[in-house]
Amino acid sequence: MLLLLSGIISLLARAGGAGKLPVLGGYRPVNVLGASMEPAIKMGSVIIIKKIEVKEIKVGDVITYKPPKVIGKKQDPTLTTHRVVKIIKKSGILNFKTKGDANKTADISLVSEGQLVGKVALAIPYMGKIGFFARTPLGLWLIVILPGVLIIVLEMISIITHARGIKNAKKA
Repeated sequence: MLLLLSGIISLLARAGGAGKLPVLGGYRPVNVLGASMEPAIKMGSVIIIKKIEVKEIKVGDVITYKPPKVIGKKQDPTLTTHRVVKIIKKSGILNFKTKGDANKTADISLVSEGQLVGKVALAIPYMGKIGFFARTPLGLWLIVILPGVLIIVLEMISIITHARGIKNAKKA
């Protein structure tokens, strides 16, 4: 059952780019595709992002953000998750200097308020790998279809056993 649940969460995390991520109670799952946050967040993990107010971000928080918009180009759907190393207030607007834990230097661009997707609330190591596997034919069968069929069969057996118990109780 846990494997089925983890497969579903991981599949949801692969739902698409920044504008297509499923949100449940202000939280959204995202697959980690790179190693820039290792060892804190391993490549192949699923992170749960919580939408929070920009003013709540502190130095040391791990945030997920959209890349800056480039005029005349389509918005890149790739999200980046890095640690805040400095908060800079320019003209009353908060900007964040970020850095991947595994990177030697901080990111060149500042992250603006409008780019912020949320703060990492939870990282589940290796769960993203389950989602990648679940997208293969064998993975779909082993992680989604087979457990689903097994649950249905077990429930049918339970219903039949219960019905027989009621029938036998009426005979007695």
